[in-house]
Amino acid sequence: MTSPGSNAGVSGKTWDSSDVLRIVALAFGFYLALKFLWLIQSLLIVSALGVIFGLALSGGVDLLVKRIPIPRGIAAALIVLLLFSALAGIGALLAPTLRDQTRELKEQLPAAMNRIEQWFTESGSGIAGILEVDQAGSDASRPPTAAQEGKRPAQRTGAPQTGMESRTVEEQEATSKVAGTLSEQLSSQIGGIMGFLFPFVSGTVAAVGALILMVFLAIYIAADPALYKRGLMHLFPHRARPRAEEVITEVGSALQRWLIARLIAMVVVGIVVTGALMLIGVRSAIALGVLAGLLEFIPFFGPIIAAVPAIGLAFAESPEKALYVVIAFLLVNQLEGNVLTPLLLQNRVDIPPALTVVAVAALGIVFGFLGLVIGEPLLVAVMVAIKMLYVEDVVGDDVMQDEQAQES
Repeated sequence: MTSPGSNAGVSGKTWDSSDVLRIVALAFGFYLALKFLWLIQSLLIVSALGVIFGLALSGGVDLLVKRIPIPRGIAAALIVLLLFSALAGIGALLAPTLRDQTRELKEQLPAAMNRIEQWFTESGSGIAGILEVDQAGSDASRPPTAAQEGKRPAQRTGAPQTGMESRTVEEQEATSKVAGTLSEQLSSQIGGIMGFLFPFVSGTVAAVGALILMVFLAIYIAADPALYKRGLMHLFPHRARPRAEEVITEVGSALQRWLIARLIAMVVVGIVVTGALMLIGVRSAIALGVLAGLLEFIPFFGPIIAAVPAIGLAFAESPEKALYVVIAFLLVNQLEGNVLTPLLLQNRVDIPPALTVVAVAALGIVFGFLGLVIGEPLLVAVMVAIKMLYVEDVVGDDVMQDEQAQES
């Protein structure tokens, strides 16, 4: 006879209380791990950015060590020190102008939005009012029918009423109330957005701590990248380590090329946008140019966010100037996307634009602003891994040969 606690299931495996407790403990531990990772998501994203900057810094360390026989740690610290010294020098030259223009920009944007709203209101309370005036004008130009002649009320003596004058006092008061509410909401939202877009003006301890963490991670990784690669190799079985090393090396090289290209594009876009806005005559051109350069790090969405305040300030002065600003941003965006970035990357990091938009938007929804920042480099790493581990190893297509054929 078999005991009641040893009855076998359909699969022949005996389940007892210890198995159930083990499964529950594993599930609960997995849940706690995910919860912990979600709580430290900002730290993980900042660390990932530090790793990417470390890979880019490693290339500069390699060049410096070849020319000057010094330890890699000293070379990495020296490059970082020179970089911050250059940024500090540029900041010292631009700080007074940038500070004044940033303050002016934060003050002008709400007023600019009010003027834009007033312009639409005076044109007929926005698009609906314009359509209403056009409809009234088109109806007035038509000859009245016999039924309309019979139903037409008696006109009051005095000047004939126009389409705008036929609006009741209640409608005008409602429109003004809506306009005032919209103006207040826009002003508060613009103030919050400007504080969010200019973290270097109202920096916090968290931002400084994140910057310090990224700098030290970059120095450590650039000083001895082989150490961390050997550590990653221990996560793979021996038979898979040669291929894993190839994939990790290629991912690091792709991220290095992407970051260098993105940083150069940021500088070029910032300079070009500043010059274009100065030529058009937009106020706070330097602050807007710096904003455009910083947000260039975020593909697709960054240029759109940077263009909004510039277009708003220009539209407050004249619609024609706003049109020139729109054209300028479109030309700069096309120059960066179709000429500058492909030239810097030389088709060695092939990222479909539609996939980039989806990936960046999805990570932005989940992780907020940091998700927008990390979206494209994460996509670069995933694309390289998929090409090498699936397209080449599973499907059997030679990705490198196809890319060389496209380049030739």
